[in-house]
Amino acid sequence: MHALSGMCKKTQCILIIFGAKKEYKIMKMKKMFFYLLLCSPLVCLSQKVEFNKKTKEVTVDGVHSFNIDATGCGLAFDDCHYEIFDTTGAKVIRINYREFKSFVERNQANPQGIVRYYEFIFFTSKTKAEIEYTDLSKVALAKLILKNNLVSAGKINDKAVGEFVFANGTPFSQRAATGR
Repeated sequence: MHALSGMCKKTQCILIIFGAKKEYKIMKMKKMFFYLLLCSPLVCLSQKVEFNKKTKEVTVDGVHSFNIDATGCGLAFDDCHYEIFDTTGAKVIRINYREFKSFVERNQANPQGIVRYYEFIFFTSKTKAEIEYTDLSKVALAKLILKNNLVSAGKINDKAVGEFVFANGTPFSQRAATGR
């Protein structure tokens, strides 16, 4: 009886070990599945955005999406703005670079307290929105427009424009008026 009970214990131990291995494999598979789900939007939604300087065309995965024309954007720019045209050639967005001085923003890194932002003017809806300045490159602006889905299938996306205007508003021009 003693040997039999010892054998049962060994069998139970073996079953527990095999069960643990099975649970370990399931946990490992769950982790891998989770990581695949986590990374799949990055892989699936990544788009190749290119800007052709000669034609001023922005292409997404090789398909013409819209055109960007920059005016006054150089080393010493005073009136820098970008005009966005859909694939039919209609001007749909104007993006103005703006800045103002704010005493609230003064610090050691920014002694003059300069605040920089982009002002988006949408011609079809006659609305405005402002976002924080990021980069003056055309590719960065093109990616920003595509990320917010402002232009899709070569035309302005009015629903996305409405969401963009609602989400961002015009906080910088309100601050510029008060100097804050």
